[in-house]
Amino acid sequence: MKIKFLFAFTSFLSLILLAQELPIDGTFSQNKADGTSASWELHPWYGYQPLASIQVKTAGDFNSLGVDKVEAEYGTCIRTVQRFPGRSGDEVKIALRARGKGTAGVQLHYFTKTTGGIWLQTSPAKKFSLTDEWKEHLLSFTITNAATTGETGAFHICLIGEKGMQAEFANVSGVLNEGKYRGEQAMPVQWQVFAPVDKDFQPAPEDLNSIPSSLAGQTAQKMMMIANQLDMAVLMGAGVGKCAWAFAEIESKIECDWTIGAGADWWMVVYLNGEKLLDTSEHGNQKSPLRYDNHIARPRLKAGRNIIAAKIITGKASSILTLGGPQDLRKIITRMNMSGITWIESFDSETVTCSGNPKLIQGHPSPGLNHFTGQGLFRTAKQILIAPPEQKFTYPSNDKPYLATSIRIQNFGREEDTRRNSELDAFFKAGTEEFRFRLLHQANKEQLILKTIPALPDAREISIPYKILPADFIFAATSDGEYAVAINSLVDSSSRVFRGENAFFKVHREFNTGLLFRSTTPQEAELVVDNFIIGSAADESKTSSVPFRNRLDQTFDPVKENWKMVFNDEFDGDSIDLEKWYFSYNSRKEYATVKDGLARIKADWKADRSDLESASLYTYQDFLFGYFEARVRFRKEHGWWSAFWLCTDNPSNPFLDGFEIDIYEDYYLRSKVPGGPPQDILDHNLHIFAGGALKSWNYNSKLPGTIEDFYVIGCKWTPFEISYYLNGNLIAS
Repeated sequence: MKIKFLFAFTSFLSLILLAQELPIDGTFSQNKADGTSASWELHPWYGYQPLASIQVKTAGDFNSLGVDKVEAEYGTCIRTVQRFPGRSGDEVKIALRARGKGTAGVQLHYFTKTTGGIWLQTSPAKKFSLTDEWKEHLLSFTITNAATTGETGAFHICLIGEKGMQAEFANVSGVLNEGKYRGEQAMPVQWQVFAPVDKDFQPAPEDLNSIPSSLAGQTAQKMMMIANQLDMAVLMGAGVGKCAWAFAEIESKIECDWTIGAGADWWMVVYLNGEKLLDTSEHGNQKSPLRYDNHIARPRLKAGRNIIAAKIITGKASSILTLGGPQDLRKIITRMNMSGITWIESFDSETVTCSGNPKLIQGHPSPGLNHFTGQGLFRTAKQILIAPPEQKFTYPSNDKPYLATSIRIQNFGREEDTRRNSELDAFFKAGTEEFRFRLLHQANKEQLILKTIPALPDAREISIPYKILPADFIFAATSDGEYAVAINSLVDSSSRVFRGENAFFKVHREFNTGLLFRSTTPQEAELVVDNFIIGSAADESKTSSVPFRNRLDQTFDPVKENWKMVFNDEFDGDSIDLEKWYFSYNSRKEYATVKDGLARIKADWKADRSDLESASLYTYQDFLFGYFEARVRFRKEHGWWSAFWLCTDNPSNPFLDGFEIDIYEDYYLRSKVPGGPPQDILDHNLHIFAGGALKSWNYNSKLPGTIEDFYVIGCKWTPFEISYYLNGNLIAS
């Protein structure tokens, strides 16, 4: 079996706003007399012994931390001397430059307090391969509590390296974004519901600290929460003014902060351990659409049993009570899309209506799409105005509150050697006054910087990885003085919205708007854009005003499409490469062997013939989007089958992980009876846990040859499609 994974995508987006900078001395300027850093130290754990050697080096106009002699079994760890305050849900972003040999990374070590306190656990390590050239790395962590030992209150930042690493680290910086949601405990799925009851009924305090067997003359009825919703109409029918009480318990091993969100149609009161957290009984839910983030509370869970009690009085539309915990709330992505078009330049015609004299070119809208669209190429060594014909734009009606300028930025240079330092301003001008959003691009940096002009005293710069391009940038404002910048990536489907306020947008009602592109060096800078739109924008719009049709490739060759290979194994050795693969916990490792350029996996009976045993191999490396391929000869024997999967940690369970792609399973190839002839049907599946239920899609394909032949089985997974290929030909999508 030959394995190849090829990618056209990157998987993370990092944006920093109103962040707290961490004083970590990442320039290594505070040093001891022996040349070591006074702010960083070697972790003394026995697994890191013998300790590596560290020394501050000076190269030109900057210092770096050199690390070598990494000989311990578990490598090395260089941690900050200072421990920084941080709590569950906080996001920590580390930026650094590094070069060298081997594998390095960053990790957080969690404690209960900044001084003293108890060590709790480590975060998952974020690792990267070192090269001879300096490379920038941006790594994100979300702080968690230790589920059984304590609540996180502080952390060390750690530079780590595997055995044999030689490295230099420079320009290390860290920021902490305070988390909006605390805790990890999930919202219970099983509830005890009492319905119907009198809407004026109020349980006794002791009944709110336990789950009663009966309430207001009603006995408890079990109800499972589906997609974070309890629909009381099942128990008491539809209609306005009907009342129900729901109870559930949360078991927590530790005392910790927690976050709960709730919404109801129409009135509700929510308690935790008898304490009232949320109460909409006077004015109703008010917020629309109905969602569990309509109303938020941040109570504290006690160690042990915690009781949630919720009252709902139904409204006209439904009888739904919806609740979510911190993990549910973190999954909600606020997205802004263009909802109306006043003016558009799509660059698809032979002429354009915007200024700037662009060269019209054809390009892929995203690395995952192989069809072409018209795009505008702007070049300048000075500054050019990119704007619609002279006209004033006003705020839209109340149902579409944002006046917005949107531009799809493809790149700041079609090739690496055409990237030049430059700035792009999106401006709103009223008379002699104006407000600008500025994107700063530096050719040698992996981040774009977004700021406002004039700079606001309470806002910090936003850092955006260059690798998310192409992306739609929406610059929007309301007549109430609120502004927003939305960034919707076409690469990884990520979306972020950043908001602020400025009196400029409240004072004025009519604007000229457009873009200014300038080179910040004497050299000519380049900008490629698509879909320049001025109109209205709305939060979480379900309808895109810029639709496209995804063309499916009937044949696909990732090499010809210039996709970058990021993982492969030709099995040219004499055993499984344990640097690339690990076995599942119940594998018989001797059942996976390598010989003559092939990996062979077999199954056999246990000694008592009670069950079969085999081996399962999983990559250490995680992937998001790409093309995955294996050359396979299928199993022949009756009674077992093989599979090539994309899943999360071993073993996958879509009810827990939410996602599983079976590139193939060959159980339909087995003979109908032991010893009989094999069949010729191959199976391909997609399993998703969504909307409170497991949803599956199943496709079959017929082998074009015999069971003795080798076949190339592939899957193209992008933000727009999951397509299955057999010998390079599309099976299904």
